[in-house]
Amino acid sequence: MKARGGLAVLACVVAALTLPASAAAKPGYYVEKPSRVVILQREASRGYYVFLFAVNRHSLTLSVSGEDGSAHYVIRGRVSGDEIEGRFGNLGRVAMRFVPGGAPDLGELPANCKGEPPVEREGHFVGQLRFAGENGFTRVRAARAEGVVLGLPRRVCKGRRPEIEQPLPPGRLTSLSAIPGRPGAPRFSVYGQVPRVPEQSPRVAEEAVHIAFLSEKRSGMAITRQASAFTTPETFAVSPLGQQPLTATVSPPAPFSGTATFEEQADGTTRWSGDLKTELPGRGAVSLTGSAYRAQLCRNFACFCPGDACGGTIIISGRPQPMRLPRLAARALP
Repeated sequence: MKARGGLAVLACVVAALTLPASAAAKPGYYVEKPSRVVILQREASRGYYVFLFAVNRHSLTLSVSGEDGSAHYVIRGRVSGDEIEGRFGNLGRVAMRFVPGGAPDLGELPANCKGEPPVEREGHFVGQLRFAGENGFTRVRAARAEGVVLGLPRRVCKGRRPEIEQPLPPGRLTSLSAIPGRPGAPRFSVYGQVPRVPEQSPRVAEEAVHIAFLSEKRSGMAITRQASAFTTPETFAVSPLGQQPLTATVSPPAPFSGTATFEEQADGTTRWSGDLKTELPGRGAVSLTGSAYRAQLCRNFACFCPGDACGGTIIISGRPQPMRLPRLAARALP
């Protein structure tokens, strides 16, 4: 089975980065502090794309996204005027200057807000962008990259500040998570869905979504790696309601391999076993089963993100494509 095409949820990442921090305001209002975001993109080797996000003065995130996985490197860099600079340990560095490509584009404020409109400038960056992924999974060396600079001025808004939320998938859901009990091991989650009215919604097919996610820190960087597969529901087979023991079998396609089995007895004891593995960018093959894992199954979406386990997860599926940079500022506003 092949993962579906397209780059998923990157727009949510852009929105999350461009929403400015709120400040205290009188009851019934909230204040958005001014914010400035730099975004650039460049094609890398072996089917990957590099996206660089620079937020305000110091935060730099380099995201490397491919057909079956992604890796994200967060550092404290320097964003000053139209220049960005930072070093990603011994993996690479960025030192680039923005060159506008035309007149600024003014966005629109939400109807409940007052202040200056957002300003977007398209253009390109010149200088040096260099990155070599661990174990040679990708490489980029460029003196130019397409990009955009977003300026979000201070504004005062009436009502409650909206939060970015990932909407639940439609249909009846079952989910499972396997959380490692030792550091340095990846988390695995899967959910399966059945559409509410499939004959009226042909684009919402039955589906299983598998995600492996690993977080680590190294050389002053926060690093997350992810592999994902959006596929058909037989890759996540669950026993019927009321049946004991409760069982589930997971057999996702590439970049995963092998299978895993969940079993829960009537007394509540559980077992998670098998030879399920995945390929993570920069880390290679990693195991997703074993005695160190604690697994749980839910007849809803809750086990896909138990607690805050999905914090920082960026779901990417299918073949990456260049991100359309124009008019991101308007879409990023609540």
